[in-house]
Amino acid sequence: MAIRSLTEASRRGEPSRRRTALATAVSLLLTALLAPFAQFGVLQTLVVPADAAATTNNIAASLGPFQAAIVAFLIVAILDVVVALGLYALLRPVNAGLALFTGSLRIAYAAVFVFTMFNLLEAAQLVSGATASALQSVPLQAQVAASVASFDTGWHLALGIFGLHLIGLGTLLFRFTAPRLLAALVVLAGLGYLADAIGTILITDYRLTISTFTFVGEALLIFWLFWRAARGSRSSEVGAPDDASPVAARPRASGLPVQVDRVLRGIRMCFLQPHHSDRSPVPAILASLVGGAVLAVTLVVTLALGGSEPTVTGSVLVAFGLGWGLMAILSTRFSAQPQGWAAVPAAFLASIGLGLIAFQPGPAAMNVLGWVWPPALAGLAVWMVVHVRRHLRGRGRGLVVPVIVTLLVLAVGGGLANVSAATGTSAPPATGRLVDVGGHRLYIECTGKGGPAVVLQAGLGGSSSSWAKIAPAIAATTTVCAYDRAGHGQSDEAAGPQDGIALATDLHTLLERAGVPGPYVLVGHSSGGPYVRVFAAQYPDEVAGMVLLDAQPSDVFTALPGYPGVYATFRTVATISPSLARIGLLGLLLGLPADQSTVAVARGARDEVFALPTVLRQSSALTSLGDRSLVVVTAVAEAPAGWLAAQDSLPRLSTVSVHRVMANATHNSLISGVDAPASTQAILDVLSSIRTGTALR
Repeated sequence: MAIRSLTEASRRGEPSRRRTALATAVSLLLTALLAPFAQFGVLQTLVVPADAAATTNNIAASLGPFQAAIVAFLIVAILDVVVALGLYALLRPVNAGLALFTGSLRIAYAAVFVFTMFNLLEAAQLVSGATASALQSVPLQAQVAASVASFDTGWHLALGIFGLHLIGLGTLLFRFTAPRLLAALVVLAGLGYLADAIGTILITDYRLTISTFTFVGEALLIFWLFWRAARGSRSSEVGAPDDASPVAARPRASGLPVQVDRVLRGIRMCFLQPHHSDRSPVPAILASLVGGAVLAVTLVVTLALGGSEPTVTGSVLVAFGLGWGLMAILSTRFSAQPQGWAAVPAAFLASIGLGLIAFQPGPAAMNVLGWVWPPALAGLAVWMVVHVRRHLRGRGRGLVVPVIVTLLVLAVGGGLANVSAATGTSAPPATGRLVDVGGHRLYIECTGKGGPAVVLQAGLGGSSSSWAKIAPAIAATTTVCAYDRAGHGQSDEAAGPQDGIALATDLHTLLERAGVPGPYVLVGHSSGGPYVRVFAAQYPDEVAGMVLLDAQPSDVFTALPGYPGVYATFRTVATISPSLARIGLLGLLLGLPADQSTVAVARGARDEVFALPTVLRQSSALTSLGDRSLVVVTAVAEAPAGWLAAQDSLPRLSTVSVHRVMANATHNSLISGVDAPASTQAILDVLSSIRTGTALR
C-alpha cells in the first residue's frame, strides 16, 4: 500500500518536473546564445586592451551594438535567476540544503553581474553625449577605459561565484540520476571559472582562459535537461520519495505557482524547522560572520565603487544582514544550538540596506536618519545580547559577542559624530566671511593690501587653512585671498557635484561679490593646478600671472604609468569616506582633525575625486598664457615615476616662465612643511615680475 502511494505521488509530480526541466533548459539555451553574443560578438570587438583611445572611439562608433550587449547581459542575469529556481526544484530531493545553497550562489552571481553592468552603462553615457573633439580627450578616454576595466574585474568576480555554483551543481548531479561523466564535466567547468577568477584578481596581466576549454559540461547540461523534459523520470529516482513525503504531498493552500510554493515549503522544511544534531554551532557562526564580512568588502570595492553614500552604506548593511540570516539558517540546520533569533538582525539590517539603495535619500535626509539609526542600532545590539545569553552557549559566544559590541561601538560613534558636527560649526574668523555665490555660500579670507591680488587654490580635499604658512608672508606685499570650495572647510555644500567649469564660475562670482578686483595671480597646489588653469581658460582677461606648485598636468593619467592605480585607490577611499565619517571613523583612520572628517567634507572630497578626470580634461583647454609670468615648482622627493617629465610641459604655457625643481622637497612640504618658504618666494617673484616688467629667474 505504501509503495503504491509513493508511485502515485511520483506520477502526479511528473508533469511538473518535466515543465521545470524544459523551462530550465530553454533558459540555459538562451543564456548560452546571448552571453557569447554580448561578450565575444560585441565587447571583445570594441575593447582594445591597453588602448583607451581606440576603445573609446570604437564604443562611440558602435554605440547601438554596445547598448544591445548591455541589454543582452541584463536578460542573461534574469534568466540565471530562472535557472537557479528550476535547478533547485529539480535537485531538492537529492539534498535540499545543498540545492538551496547552490541555487543561491547562482542568484548571487546574477546580482553581482547586474551591479557590475552599471560600469558599462557609465561608459555608454560618457561617449553618448561627447562631441568628436571630446572623444579625443585623454581624461575621457581614461574614464571609459576604467569603466570597462571595472566591469571586467566585477564580471570575473561574478564568474568566480558562478564557478562555485557549478561545483555544487556537479556534486548534486553525482547523487542524482544524471550520468557521472556529466556531473564530472560540470564540476570541471566550475573549477575552470574559479581558476580564471582567482587568476584575474590576484595575477597582473593574467592571460589564461581555462574556462574556454572546460565549458563542455555546461553545454551537455542543456542537452540533458531537454532529454529529461522529453523522457520524464521513473518513480525509482531519487526525487520520488521526497515528493511523496508528507510535507511534499500536503495540499497547496497558498495560491502560489507550484514551483514557487515548493521552494517556499522546502525552505521551511529544511532550514526553519530545527534538526536534531549534536554539532557545535561554532563552524556555522564563523562561516556566517566571515561570509558577511567578505561580501561587504566585495560589494564596496567592486559593485558600490563610485556610488553614493546610501549605495555604499546600503550594500554593507545588506551584506551583514545576509551574514546574520546565514547564521540563523546554518545553526538551525547543522548545529545543536539553533540561533533563530539571528533572523531579526538579518531582516533589520537587510531591509534598511535595501531601502537606502532603492530610495537614495539625499544629504538632508541622511543627516536626519543620522539621529535615528544610532539609538536604533544600540537597542538592537542590547536585544541581541539578551538572546545570545538565552540561546548560545560555549565558544560560540566568544565569536558573536565581540561583533555585537562592535555594533554598539559604531552606534555610539555615530551619535558622537552627529553631536560633533552639530556643535562644531563656528562663526568665520574675523578675517574671513561667507559670500553667497548663487544657491550656496563660500568662505573667503582676504588679508593684506594692494595688487595684483593673489588667489590661493588648495589641492584635492584641501581648504583655506592649507595656506597658513604662505598667506601671511604674501599679505605683507599685496592682497592675498584663500577660500574654501563648496563642501569644504566653512563653505556650504553645492546642490550637486561640480566640475572644473562650475568651480571656476563659483570662484569668479565669489571674487566679484567679495570686492576683490582683478586681474589675479592664481596659485594652485596639486589638483588646485588644474582648477586655476580651468579658471584661466574661462576668464583669460582676469589672469595676471600664475604659480603652479607640484600641480597635476592635464595628461597625468597617461604621462604617469602608475597614476591610474593611484586614482583607483583614491576613488575607493573617497567612495567609503562619507560612510566612515557617518560612524565617526574617518578622522580616526586617516588622522584627520574633527573639522576635516565630517560627512559634509567627506562628500565634498568624494565628489572632487570623482570629477577629477573631467577637470583634467577641461584644464587642457588652456593652451597658452601668452607672456604672463608663470613659475612652476616641482617636488622630486617621493615623486612617482614620470612626474618630473610630466611637469616639463607646464612651463610651456607661457613665454615668460621658469621651472624650479626641488630635489629634497615633497608634495606636501611645499605648502605645509619646511619648503613652504620656497613656494612663498615663487609667488613673490611672479608679483615682482608683473610689477617691474622684468624677466623671471
